[in-house]
Amino acid sequence: MRLSSRRSTWRIVLRRLSNVLVTLLVIAYLTLFGLSMAERGRKGLPAEPLRAAGEACSSLLTYVTRHPTTYYWHKETVSSLGLVLTTFSRSAGLLLLSLGVAAALGVSLGIAMALARRRGGAPLVLLLSILGVSTPSFLFAMLLWVANIQVHRQFKITVLPAAGFGWDAHLVMPALVLAARPLAQIAQVTYVSLSEVLRQDYIRTARAKGLAWPVVRDRHALRNVLIPILNTLGTSLRLSLASLPVVEYFFDWSGVGLALLEAISLGMVPLVTDLIGSLGLLFLAINLGLEFLYPLLDPRLRDANESEPPQERRTWRETMRGLAESAAEWWQDLKSQIAGCKLQIAGRKSQIANRHLQSVVGGRRSALGGRRSALGGRQSAVGGRRSAVGGRRSALGGRRSVLRNPQSPIPNPQSSTVASSCVARSPTPPYCSAPCSSWASSSWPCSAIG
Repeated sequence: MRLSSRRSTWRIVLRRLSNVLVTLLVIAYLTLFGLSMAERGRKGLPAEPLRAAGEACSSLLTYVTRHPTTYYWHKETVSSLGLVLTTFSRSAGLLLLSLGVAAALGVSLGIAMALARRRGGAPLVLLLSILGVSTPSFLFAMLLWVANIQVHRQFKITVLPAAGFGWDAHLVMPALVLAARPLAQIAQVTYVSLSEVLRQDYIRTARAKGLAWPVVRDRHALRNVLIPILNTLGTSLRLSLASLPVVEYFFDWSGVGLALLEAISLGMVPLVTDLIGSLGLLFLAINLGLEFLYPLLDPRLRDANESEPPQERRTWRETMRGLAESAAEWWQDLKSQIAGCKLQIAGRKSQIANRHLQSVVGGRRSALGGRRSALGGRQSAVGGRRSAVGGRRSALGGRRSVLRNPQSPIPNPQSSTVASSCVARSPTPPYCSAPCSSWASSSWPCSAIG
């Protein structure tokens, strides 16, 4: 029985290791594919994902078979393995310390929230945990930096070093920034899980038997919430890995994140792949360790694994057949998704064309309305000119009638002005046949009289 259990354990270990190796190859391929797409965009070339995927395959083959043994780094030639191990050890130490801080503080805050859920402090702690999840890493790092500078200015003391590498006080601020998001998640999960456990019947039974509260809390309650806490700790590691380049660049911590940014700027594709693969290996190793730790913490998982019937061994042909079927299903799903995307694109193009046509028609209608309004203005101007011509014609007809019948009186609005000016000049103008008083009162112009 023990021999069979040992064999099954070794099989599980080998299967997990093979999965880790395949996962690392996939990470390397995706890294090379992303770098190829970025290089094409930098050169102004079209995307062409299929061509970039082929280039990534050839680059992966070259990376595996002809991996460089040395790198020219910081004006000196260094070993590739030594460079990766040095940067990886610095980042791994920082990440493990931040996860430890997050676990210690997060579990403590979660327990405090669960025990004080009927008091006023629990909503405040929940609010702080939500702020920890939603606050960006660079903003939190900047706030810590500003607080450190203000303390130094007020009290003339150096609390923490602002930047740099060192296994001393240099660790504090980067570790706090990396631990912020995992801490908030662990605190929330601990609060929810412990609140549910404290409402169970066996907790009330243990309290009814007279057990002390520390015994009930530690032996009965906390042991049942360790699994979700560890699971959250493993999954929250991805948040720390995502923030690692920003934090190391901000605090000038010479680890994987800072080296990764420098390698990308220098175009060192193999080094970028090595560094991302080392971070992926750290993530897989921590989750693999947690997976083996779960049965030791919870006997129910151990009994469930032992009670499962042994699985039949599959031959390599069956395995390849299963992989081929999975690949065919994936290809069919991809085709259906591409067809759906094409239909959506065609629908959006038709909508855009309809909107453009409507805008063109509306513009033409507005232009036609403007032309019509301009034509109406011109017609009104022509009508005004015609009315002015009619007025002039009527005035000319009146003058002609006066010339034909000089005895008919014609009112003249300027008669008083003309008469006064005439009287002022002479009582009897030489060009008038009568005195000014006689023709001015009859409103006749002097040219018509004389």
